[in-house]
Amino acid sequence: MGLQLKVSSARSNLNVNFLNVLEKTIPQRTPVWLMRQAGRFLPEYQGLKKNFSMHQLFYEKELIKKITLMPLNRFDLDAAIIFSDILLPLEALGSKIVLEHQKAPQVIRSEQEKEFEIRSCESLFSFLYEAIEDLTAFLSVPLIGFCGGPLTLLTYLFPEKKDNGDFHGIKRWHYQNRSELKMMIDKITIVLIEHLKLQIKAGCQVIQIFDSWAGRFPQELFNEYAFLPLKKIYQALKPLAVPIIYFSRNLGIHQEVLPSLSADAISIDSSINFQKGFSFNKIIQGTFDPALLLTTPSIIKDEILKKAFDIPKNLWIGNLGHGVLPETPIENVHAFIDTIHALPSSTWRQ
Repeated sequence: MGLQLKVSSARSNLNVNFLNVLEKTIPQRTPVWLMRQAGRFLPEYQGLKKNFSMHQLFYEKELIKKITLMPLNRFDLDAAIIFSDILLPLEALGSKIVLEHQKAPQVIRSEQEKEFEIRSCESLFSFLYEAIEDLTAFLSVPLIGFCGGPLTLLTYLFPEKKDNGDFHGIKRWHYQNRSELKMMIDKITIVLIEHLKLQIKAGCQVIQIFDSWAGRFPQELFNEYAFLPLKKIYQALKPLAVPIIYFSRNLGIHQEVLPSLSADAISIDSSINFQKGFSFNKIIQGTFDPALLLTTPSIIKDEILKKAFDIPKNLWIGNLGHGVLPETPIENVHAFIDTIHALPSSTWRQ
């Protein structure tokens, strides 16, 4: 039996500005959403953390739904993103994910995981797919599903992951155990494809791939362990006709390959220089520094208005270059969203 996509009949009021841009058509207003819009900077999320463990927040359907909706109840956003963690799919390869308050997530590899035997995402993460089904039945904005990039997930399987950001463990394996490293990437990619297909089946209309660490790798490793696996994911999902956004930090060092990335849109940070002949064959999402939202509403407005995008209106989605910082004032998020929504037509290249 082929994959059956869920189509909601109760969403005639859907805000389609986000989808319009992903189809390269002119939106009624410039769409904006925020990475980590559901979570740590919201007082109501902090309140939940006092009563529930991190494991409960990420693994209980009703809590996932509640947190996903929190930013939509506060802000005039053009998209929602399901509340989850990029590390979950590693459980389908035998890892244990430990999530605790005020601590970085831990990935504990089992002895059995050395064989990298793949388990079913559908049985492991049914709570997540059910939450997506429930949400998409009534949301008035598109719901984004997501996963981590294969290379980024691979970094969490090596203890040297954050050794000055150099990833010596993976680099050593690249030279000494390349075939085994490729096997690991291939199996991670297989799991991610299943995970994304199930999110789409449940109702997600857009997919974002968070390959946060890929931009820190040299070109050879980026090509082999990020660029090529992304192509496999894109080709596997292409029949489902759901737009794919690719995100990584520090993509400026790989700027020349961005036009050929297998994605419909690229979410970027300030490492990309628009004044150096950047090709606009893809939709751009970003690019503001999250620290901008730590200033004042007037500074935020001024920075947005003076930023020389030199980009057509139908090719840009408002967002930050990374997630909202925990100490971000609520009023500044309002200022960011409202200013982007109010951008005049003269801002855009025709």
